[in-house]
Amino acid sequence: MVDFLDVINTISSITPNFVYDTFKVKALNKELLCVFLPGSSNSILLYDENCGLNNVGEIRYVIRDGKCFVSTFETDKNFQQMGIGRFMFNMALAHADAVGAKTAYGYPNPTNEILGVSNGEEDMFEKEKQTLLKIYEKLGCKVENISINENAVMEKKFEICWNHGERYGALSKKQQQFVKRVVTLEKQQNK
Repeated sequence: MVDFLDVINTISSITPNFVYDTFKVKALNKELLCVFLPGSSNSILLYDENCGLNNVGEIRYVIRDGKCFVSTFETDKNFQQMGIGRFMFNMALAHADAVGAKTAYGYPNPTNEILGVSNGEEDMFEKEKQTLLKIYEKLGCKVENISINENAVMEKKFEICWNHGERYGALSKKQQQFVKRVVTLEKQQNK
């Protein structure tokens, strides 16, 4: 077991620029540490004290030209179906909303085992991909086929749109304060 202070100290030894706070997860009946790391790809990571320095959830995204591209989104198998994926997704979209984006999109790319789907014995990539698409739909995204090359190879894309202030306004006061600190950090770094 690692104290959250150990996680914070380890991160601060690598980068001095990050935002963190703890948030209660009802399904776990405990607090998780939420960390925002800025960069060419922003990251929101969640930590459980019982898991040491290994995060239990992560979303990576880039905000550019009024859009948010979600490149990585995963939750540890032991923490799935507890609301922490939704929490991270909502925080990332609220961050995008706070800086003027009105759309988020990405492509389902299974990178971790999916509870109830992955079995470790056979290649489950397509089944995992379909499950991810259903998860994105539950998060409010629309799924569409797009052509990715001249050979008409099709890929699935998820996308969600909102009105300015909608994603940010849906957060709790504590989450809004976290996002404000994230935006302030970005402004300081971009000076």
